Amino acid sequence: MRFFTPRALAVLIGAVTGGIALTPGRASTQADDAAVEQRMLQLNDVALAHVRDREYAAAVRAYEEAMRMKPDSGDLAQSRPRRWVQNNLAWLLATAPDSTVRDGPRALALAEQLVAWKHDDRAYLDTFAAAYAELGRFEDAVRTQRRAVAGLGRGALRDDYRRHLKSYEEGKPWREP
Repeated sequence: MRFFTPRALAVLIGAVTGGIALTPGRASTQADDAAVEQRMLQLNDVALAHVRDREYAAAVRAYEEAMRMKPDSGDLAQSRPRRWVQNNLAWLLATAPDSTVRDGPRALALAEQLVAWKHDDRAYLDTFAAAYAELGRFEDAVRTQRRAVAGLGRGALRDDYRRHLKSYEEGKPWREP
């Protein structure tokens, strides 16, 4: 499998989209909306590449650019890409190994919006718990993470969520490696 640097990936995405600059805000047609959502997913991929390369501030900028494309609170209900980007941004702000990138209050606010929209989504609960832990609210983190773990079958996801829970039970916020 071939991996691209975030910069190369951004150039490649520009070539694929024909260099079309999609403006932030609401799309005026269904086709525009689909293009905006596709661009949001591309920016999410760019952000994930930055995270993989430990370029956390650049990842935050890519997530923020994607979120500006669908900035309204109503976009959470209408846009799956917006929810993915928002959850990924909140996770990074809560768990980044780089303390200059972490922003517990903002991570909590973003995760709260997601959980308010869908209170039983395990990924959102996992992020919500991480934000609580980043703020030192370990009782809330443990309670929320137990909800995320409840009902999960065996597998890697359950193992990950249980490791997060153990960290919060020990009074430690989760940090991505």
